[in-house]
Amino acid sequence: MMDEAEIAFNFWYYVDEGSDMVYSLAGRAYYLSGPEGERLRILKELSKNDYRLAPRHPIPKQFCMAQEDGGAHEFMPAINVRLLGFQLFEELADHLASELPTMPEQIDGILFEYRHLIPEGALCLYTALKEREIGDITPMVR
Repeated sequence: MMDEAEIAFNFWYYVDEGSDMVYSLAGRAYYLSGPEGERLRILKELSKNDYRLAPRHPIPKQFCMAQEDGGAHEFMPAINVRLLGFQLFEELADHLASELPTMPEQIDGILFEYRHLIPEGALCLYTALKEREIGDITPMVR
């Protein structure tokens, strides 16, 4: 998109370094303007620390590994994150957008409130958070 402000996302996925399995997701929404390269630079800078403020969410069940008894583990191989992209984080993005405040707008003298919508092809940054021990987390910003 041009220089117009729009919603962009930082998404994080927690990876156990020993098993290379993803066990949790997190995300934050931002309202950014400027050229795409500049917005991406801002997201990368914010991704280094903002994950500390983002609540963890479970991996959607349809992406979790199946167990032999038909149940589901609550983790998935890290390689799947690249394969799934936004699809993995779509429920989380909808949740984040639903928590944004409504905005007032006046049209022909009538005051309306509108909800923020996730733009088609929203700018997203996906960052792995490698966890060695509980609390020892390293963001792998690309």
